Amino acid sequence: MKSEVKPLVNLNINPCKMCMPMGSATAFYGLKNCMTILHGSQGCATYIRRHMATHYNEPVDIASSSLTEQGTVYGGSENLKKD
Repeated sequence: MKSEVKPLVNLNINPCKMCMPMGSATAFYGLKNCMTILHGSQGCATYIRRHMATHYNEPVDIASSSLTEQGTVYGGSENLKKD
């Protein structure tokens, strides 16, 4: 009985291809006079900003509201008004 050889699977996953906020920021980057506002942590915005600036060889503006998960669920609108 012959065993079937399964094709190899690439185990290296590019995290940039899995980042949904980066995908939306990239889409809006093409719009004139548009700046992305990310409602999330400052670290996410910094990661996306750095990656896009390296890719496009120019600075990229991405603002962040710095709202955490708890801050968004429990009174997010009030926290957004304070920023």
